[in-house]
Amino acid sequence: MSGARLGLTPRQRDCLHAIIRHIADHGCAPSYEDLRQALGIRSKDNIVRLVTALAERGWITHQPHVARSIAIVAPPEAGFGLPAALDAKLRAHCIAHDEAAADVVADAVALLLDSFDAVEVAA
Repeated sequence: MSGARLGLTPRQRDCLHAIIRHIADHGCAPSYEDLRQALGIRSKDNIVRLVTALAERGWITHQPHVARSIAIVAPPEAGFGLPAALDAKLRAHCIAHDEAAADVVADAVALLLDSFDAVEVAA
């Protein structure tokens, strides 16, 4: 894989979102069975194909035949790093609210800095 991230089919996007939500909710990668249930897919083979396609397109990494080895690949344009669990929560929030991660982080940092300024003025 060249590292370039390719577009996703709607089903692949659903799978990626299910992975992100599972990591945010549980703090660990989902099993193929978790994904099968979350997506309402009958066949584990279809989940294997979806996960393989996500890895081939650069959205995730995983080790075949290793339980819960799926990891989200951070976008190359990201200018900051977050711990995996916090990053997963941010991604889940962005999916749920249709917001860009950079916008959410910028707003959060601005609010934090404003609160620091307010404390300094009050002191």
